[in-house]
Amino acid sequence: MWLVPNVILLGVAIIITGIAVGGQMPLLMSIPVRLKEIGPSYAGTAGGIVSTLQLLGAVTLPTYVIAPLAGGNFTTLFALSGVFVAFGVVIALFLPRDI
Repeated sequence: MWLVPNVILLGVAIIITGIAVGGQMPLLMSIPVRLKEIGPSYAGTAGGIVSTLQLLGAVTLPTYVIAPLAGGNFTTLFALSGVFVAFGVVIALFLPRDI
C-alpha cells in the first residue's frame, strides 16, 4: 500500500490496515483465558507469555530476519513483511473455533 500514488487512497488504506492489525491484537491476546486447558486461573501467565512472544516477534523478526533479507530495498522489505503477516493469518486460522 505504501506505493499508492493517490494521497487520499493511501491515507484510507493505512487507516484500514491500522484498524485491522490493531483490532486483531486484543482478540488474539484474550484467547488463552477461554481455552479449557488454561482457564481463568492461569490466564495472567498465559497472557504474559503471549505478550512476550508478540513483542519478540515484532522486534526480532523485522530487525534480524526481514531487514537483512531485504538488503536495504524497501519494496522487498515491505513485501517480506506482508509475507510474514500472511503467515500469522494462516497460523491464526488453526486456533480452535469452539472456545
